[in-house]
Amino acid sequence: MVGRTHGQHALPLTFGFKVSVWVREVRRNIERLKECRSRLLVGQLAGGVGTFASFGEKGPEIQSLVMKELGLLIPDICWHSSRDRVGELGCLLTLIANTFGKIAYELYLLQKTDVMEVEERFTYGKIGSSTMPHKRNPRLCEGIISLAKLIKGSALTTLESMWVDHERDAKFMGIEWVTISESLIMLSGLLDQAKHLFEGLQVNEEKMFANTGILKGLILSERVMLALGKKIGRQSAHEIVYRISMEAFEKGIDFKKALLEDKEFSRYFEESEVDEMLDPRKYVGLSGQIVDEVLAMTEKERGTDKAL
Repeated sequence: MVGRTHGQHALPLTFGFKVSVWVREVRRNIERLKECRSRLLVGQLAGGVGTFASFGEKGPEIQSLVMKELGLLIPDICWHSSRDRVGELGCLLTLIANTFGKIAYELYLLQKTDVMEVEERFTYGKIGSSTMPHKRNPRLCEGIISLAKLIKGSALTTLESMWVDHERDAKFMGIEWVTISESLIMLSGLLDQAKHLFEGLQVNEEKMFANTGILKGLILSERVMLALGKKIGRQSAHEIVYRISMEAFEKGIDFKKALLEDKEFSRYFEESEVDEMLDPRKYVGLSGQIVDEVLAMTEKERGTDKAL
């Protein structure tokens, strides 16, 4: 399929490679969830300002017994005025949400009518529009994107709770009671929609491959330049292939035709060699190998997971 940079066709890659990038981002978020437990899952019973003044010398022991009963860890020091833990949770929920929001947005773009490389599962009877019967709208992607943006907004508000006067106050602390609860609820809904999206995603391999030909061979200009560079040097090759590419683009002609008709280029290559260079299936680098390595790595890590 087409690899895109800056919204433009760049180089060929595989859909598996694209998905593998998503897999590792999801995996890093799982690791972040595991790592944050020791910081976030703490309780406190230390008196009004956290000094154990009302408990005396047995204060730490009392706190330890209570936290053990509650299944919480013991904090290193009173955290009435330190809301960084709550801020971290809000940011982590946002990272998770935005990972899936980004993926959903990518899939949203890939299922535009003009692209049609993927599509959400469609079942007969699903209505896209009350006035346009033909519409098959990406509702799941749109829902995920909306929720991700809402959760991001909640995180910014959650961080306001870190502004505490002295040892404790409630004017900002009350914010997190709303934003964290709502973010957890919204993230739960987002993940449920993401599950349905991935389980039913339709991948149009034929369209993916067909779209590599939209630029009539220009997507392989790098490969052509590098091959020519071996004969005349990279900079000179870039200048020649750049000139030919721009001419082909402007005139809307096949890159192959432009290459073979150019005297500076055609003296070095036969038509069969040009055909070989312009086959997108033969210029996806180590995509397959990388995908296999990512899958093996991820499966190994999943095997060591415990319930969060």
